[in-house]
Amino acid sequence: TEASQDVVGAMVEAAGGTYDDAAGSITLPAGGGGGSSTQVDIYYATGAPGSQSTYTWTKPAKAKQVEVFRVSGGGGGGSGRRGAAGTVRCGGGGGSAGTWGRFMLDAAAVPDSVTVYVGKGGAGGAAVAADDTNGVIGGSGGASRFGPLMYGSSGQFSSGQPGSGGTASSGAGGTP
Repeated sequence: TEASQDVVGAMVEAAGGTYDDAAGSITLPAGGGGGSSTQVDIYYATGAPGSQSTYTWTKPAKAKQVEVFRVSGGGGGGSGRRGAAGTVRCGGGGGSAGTWGRFMLDAAAVPDSVTVYVGKGGAGGAAVAADDTNGVIGGSGGASRFGPLMYGSSGQFSSGQPGSGGTASSGAGGTP
């Protein structure tokens, strides 16, 4: 998505490299002293809203460190209440942002291949067709993780939560 490409571009530029959004290419300077290079792998979510895309990452033979930056899919916003003219009709709440995490490991501690899961953002709540009907809750975003090495069991690396459907009094947003 455009937002994730902006994040990647900012990270690459911060490392002294260049990122060509249109071509999807990254150029990084060689590592200091040993002439080593940097490998950058980028994975995008595809498929249905709230789903996960699965990839296999393979550790380079001479890797010394592995840095992972991951973002889970955000929650979809809820749809608004439908009602007759002159009645109170609130919009649905916005979904929360996906969570993110970043870590660096000694490459010797990382398996030769790791399954990578990339979560897609949740779907927005469906529109309602009948008057005097509350809106529909949005869908949860898909969780992203780097195998068993970067995944939280208590929700710290979970996906974005959906916004509630609009009612005659409110439409609550999703909470992270």
